[in-house]
Amino acid sequence: MATKTKQTPVQAHINRIIGQTQGIGKMLSAKKDNILVAQQIMAAKASLEKLAVRILKDESNVCNKKRIDKIVETLFRVS
Repeated sequence: MATKTKQTPVQAHINRIIGQTQGIGKMLSAKKDNILVAQQIMAAKASLEKLAVRILKDESNVCNKKRIDKIVETLFRVS
C-alpha cells in the first residue's frame, strides 16, 4: 500500500492553479461565454500573484539582509 505524502501549502496552491487553468481550457473547449472565461483567467492570475508573494515571504524567513531588500523590492512590484 502506497503512502500519500502530505502536500506543502505551496504545492497545494500550485495544484489549485493547475485546476483553474484546466478549467479555463474546458470552458474554452465548451465555448463558454468569453466574459466568464476572462473572469476565470483573472482569478488564476490573482492566484499566481498570491503564490509569488507566499514564496517570496517564505524565502524572506531564511535569508540575509541584502536578499530581504531584494525580496521587498520584488513584492512591491508584484502587489
